[in-house]
Amino acid sequence: MTENTPIKRRLRGDQAARYITERSGAPCTAGWLNKLRVVGGGPPFIKWGRFPLYDPEDLDRWIISRFGPKQKSTSETVDNDSGIHTGSNPAAPNSSPPGLTAGARTKHLTERRTRRTPDGNGSD
Repeated sequence: MTENTPIKRRLRGDQAARYITERSGAPCTAGWLNKLRVVGGGPPFIKWGRFPLYDPEDLDRWIISRFGPKQKSTSETVDNDSGIHTGSNPAAPNSSPPGLTAGARTKHLTERRTRRTPDGNGSD
């Protein structure tokens, strides 16, 4: 790199979050970007020392990739839709399926907690 080579401006996490919010209209925080850097699925970044930096062009491509097709109803099924919209929350394994009454929910969670031994007796 020569001294006349222009250096492309990169954005820090808080700046990138504001950029994403302004460009897409969707909420984005620096904390969410931090999480995505750990678990994956976020925009590409480079590191300068310990600081992650984002290229605005990469952010634009990532924003576009997050948008789904236009829909006329939330009940429409789209081609890339996983179809998983009911049942327990995989992120919260102790959650119960939606629509259970308080009594049914208690019974559901109690049954999940009760361990069965090979002879069929519960063990607590």
